[in-house]
Amino acid sequence: MPKYLEIFTHKFSNVEDMHEHLRRDTQNFAKIEKRLRLSGMVSATQYVSERSGEYKHVGQLLCESKEAHDACMAIMNSHDWDAEIPKQTSFETLKQYA
Repeated sequence: MPKYLEIFTHKFSNVEDMHEHLRRDTQNFAKIEKRLRLSGMVSATQYVSERSGEYKHVGQLLCESKEAHDACMAIMNSHDWDAEIPKQTSFETLKQYA
């Protein structure tokens, strides 16, 4: 059964907003991590980019199956994150090949 990867990309206009987002993201994720693991999350990783004038946070959520992905996304989408921090957000779902 193929694994599914959800990629969350958040872009910020300044480093302070990104760091506040990361602080809250870490705190909020800790509150739901056990439920995500029980629902089929394999791993979660975070990356940041602080290039000249570009501040980006990329989070990846790897799930053991499509069903696990859907259950984990329902948990993620029902949680309160940090809507008041200005950012551009995009999501992408990838299915493991082979």
